[in-house]
Amino acid sequence: DRETLRYFMWEVDAKRGIPTLAEMVVQGVEFPRSSGLSEVLKAEAASLLQAGPEKWTDEHIEIQRYVISDLLEDLREPRSRQELLASASALYGILAEFYFRSKRLWSAKRKALVRRMKKTDPVLARRFSDCFDLAFSQSDCRNLIALGEEILAPYGGLLFDGYRKKSPSNWRK
Repeated sequence: DRETLRYFMWEVDAKRGIPTLAEMVVQGVEFPRSSGLSEVLKAEAASLLQAGPEKWTDEHIEIQRYVISDLLEDLREPRSRQELLASASALYGILAEFYFRSKRLWSAKRKALVRRMKKTDPVLARRFSDCFDLAFSQSDCRNLIALGEEILAPYGGLLFDGYRKKSPSNWRK
């Protein structure tokens, strides 16, 4: 129903930054034919896509910078090929999501990440893919580390040494 659709588009998809349902509605073909309701729903979905995802807070950007910095550090001197692969695998989604969400752009998951990146910045998408290909195939992470640093740079760069985040007081016993 219309209210459930609105809830999932605006409260779920918009908050997580991945517009799956809105894109399905906009791209969907009405069956057996277009109706007043389908036109309204398509317009609402298009409005959500135009509005973009929720803006990340400065605190969330800081946390993600720390996570990415930690993974990049693991790639600088991995203890084994398995650790390199694990760190690069974790970095793939996190770095792409940071690129999109820090710019208040819609993101994606897994195989759709590079597809979305190609629409946003084809040059970056090629570079992103090439860096990960090199890391996975030859264990060469230099370009990937440089790309990660470049993506973080507009937000203050790497965040590692001296970073501290206090836990909420209700977590303490």
